[in-house]
Amino acid sequence: MKRVGFKLIAMSLCFVIGVVAFSGWSFLGLRSATDVPPANAEHIDAPVHIDAPVQVVYFKRWRIRRVDFMNFTYPNDSPSYSGITRTIKLTNGKFEFANPKEHLLWLVDAQAGSIFYTDLTRDGKDEAIIDLFSHSGMSGGEHFIYIYTMAGNNPKKLWFFETYGSGSDVGGIREMYTDGEALVLELNGRNRVNEKGSTLDEDYLCDTCYKDFTRVRFQWDGRRFKQKGKTEFYPLPDGQN
Repeated sequence: MKRVGFKLIAMSLCFVIGVVAFSGWSFLGLRSATDVPPANAEHIDAPVHIDAPVQVVYFKRWRIRRVDFMNFTYPNDSPSYSGITRTIKLTNGKFEFANPKEHLLWLVDAQAGSIFYTDLTRDGKDEAIIDLFSHSGMSGGEHFIYIYTMAGNNPKKLWFFETYGSGSDVGGIREMYTDGEALVLELNGRNRVNEKGSTLDEDYLCDTCYKDFTRVRFQWDGRRFKQKGKTEFYPLPDGQN
């Protein structure tokens, strides 16, 4: 009987020790499992640590993107509309103003893809390039190109360029891009260009009667945008007009 009692006690102790050990192991295992993100949690954006100097650099470069240029007041630098209003105040990308000169509403607008960002001044900060379109008739109009940078906490205008054409097509912007150093503008038709704007170099019978396009580059010289190289003319590829 003593041996049976001793065996029962020993078995009971082993059972208790096993339960306690298993519980402790399970608890540790649960903690380690919760420390590892589940495999299906890709949609959760975990915070990424960035050193303070890197944060400052990124903030300075991208700060211009915080400006709402679709709801923004631009100076009216257009010579042809200088006597109408001093400013162009966009609201949700549109500006309408009574034009007593032509007894019409003057409409200027910007589309969602009308704002571009790149470092044109090579100072490590992005500039904003805004392409506004000024409607001056059924199909006519001019492009107003503004370039802004950040000066402290405020946007500062660096440049204004206006295209003068007989319509939204001829004389208008075909392409706008950078070549790593300069802003490149390609204009429909043959155009005379200076640092303030462009005008058609010849008369066209219709908006789609041109066979060439104009390419010109503007580069920042530390104070202003100056034309780089000569104005170039190229024939349009077949089928592009």
